[in-house]
Amino acid sequence: MRPLFRPALATDDTSGYVLAYEKDPDNHVAVRGYADLDALLSGKAAHAFDAPRTLARRTEGTADITSVHDGTVELTGHHRARRDTDRELRATLKDFTTWYATSDRRPDRVLESWGARGDIGDCYSSNSPSPDYF
Repeated sequence: MRPLFRPALATDDTSGYVLAYEKDPDNHVAVRGYADLDALLSGKAAHAFDAPRTLARRTEGTADITSVHDGTVELTGHHRARRDTDRELRATLKDFTTWYATSDRRPDRVLESWGARGDIGDCYSSNSPSPDYF
């Protein structure tokens, strides 16, 4: 069991820190807020939120923080979609109480237009047939 998988760390606009990661069991996104560096290093979170899975029955995770501002954390990640295929997600957490996640098909459409099939989750590397693809 992995208690912490693929953590993402960002500063907030109050000199604090936000940590997001995929948490087992139940493969879901967990977000923690820390008041300052001492709190982060000692593991004393001022805020904690374990996101409910709303897009997939089995897995939502591999969080990456894209923005932290005014009590709002914006993230990307992946979820297991139709026929158990990895797909991208976007999520917003407001004030460590309100979670909204949606499937983000934009990256998938681009990769599929280049012929990619199967899992297109955000935690796998890719060998492009041409450096012009990226």
